[in-house]
Parts: sequence; structure tokens; C-alpha cells
Amino acid sequence: MGKYTIFLSCAAGDTDTTQRLYEGMDERDLDVTFDRVDINPNKWEAQVKKAISRSQILVICISKKALVDPSGGNKGFLDTKLNDLYNIVCDISHSEFTIIPVLHEDCGHSNEFLNGPYIYNLFRGMEGELDRLSINLGGSSLSNANAVDKRSENEIVFDCLMGKAAIAYYAGDYERSLNALISVSVKVS
Repeated sequence: MGKYTIFLSCAAGDTDTTQRLYEGMDERDLDVTFDRVDINPNKWEAQVKKAISRSQILVICISKKALVDPSGGNKGFLDTKLNDLYNIVCDISHSEFTIIPVLHEDCGHSNEFLNGPYIYNLFRGMEGELDRLSINLGGSSLSNANAVDKRSENEIVFDCLMGKAAIAYYAGDYERSLNALISVSVKVS
């Protein structure tokens, strides 16, 4: 698999933690744009749309600070810019664009659906998860110079669809999450 152009986003309250992720991705030879650093906040929407059109991957960082309480019937993310970004990209085809969830902390959703290999749990070991993410995106590993992505093409498609389903779930967008899961079942059957 080749190297991808990556767009990285987070809630404003997670900027410092995500800055470490951004620097680690850069150190691992990934081409990454971080909206909180590389995008002018005064021209945010236009610049984000341009950056997204050049990217193949969106890495969305999730924490409790980012999540809306869905029991109130709300969906989306608390952070306005993160929510706007989600709404910009959620309808882009999985064959054109991949969304990868990265968790800064355990967000209290302890089920098997949200614990698959398509989610990167930085709180369980940032360097190891960052190496795994980097390898899966065509970058390098700092701990193992010979590491390569060993996933099959079908596993990559599965991870892509499950990542979209997981992000939609975290956004409280359960219908979109379910539709992504249906796509997974169609692809693997």
C-alpha cells in the first residue's frame, strides 16, 4: 500500500494531545495536515474543503470532550468545527475517503464494536498505537524499521467501513452508523 495524504482533526480541548499525535505522524513520514495548526481559523471551511479534497484519509480524534450526550436526542460532536468537518465528510464514498477513529481516552463505550483493529486507542500506549496507525497508512514505525501493513485488501476495506461506522456511532448518528455496518455486511458476504 502506498502513502496517503491525511487530514487530522480534533475537538479544541484536545489540541495539545493531538499535537503530539501530529508530530508523531510527521516523524513517521506521513503527509498530514492538522486543522488546528495548518488551517487558518478565519478561512476554516474553505481551507478544510480544499484539504479534504486532496486527502484520502481523515483521522478524527475522539475524547469525552468531543462527544454530545446522545440521550438528549442530539447527534454530532460538541466541538463546532469538529462537527462541521464530520458533516462535510460523512457522505463521501468509502472508496474515495477513509475515516479513522483515534481515541485519546476511554469514552465509556465498552462494547466489541468499538474495540476492533480499525480504532486506535492512544490511551493504551501512544507510541505503539501511533506505530500501528503509521504502518497502516504507509508510513514507518519508530520501533520496528521492517514493519509493514499485513492486512489484505478485504481487511483494509472492512477497517475503512467499520471506522466510518464507529465515527458515526461516536457522533450519535446511529442511522448512518447502521448504514455503514450494513455496507460492511454486504462487502463481506
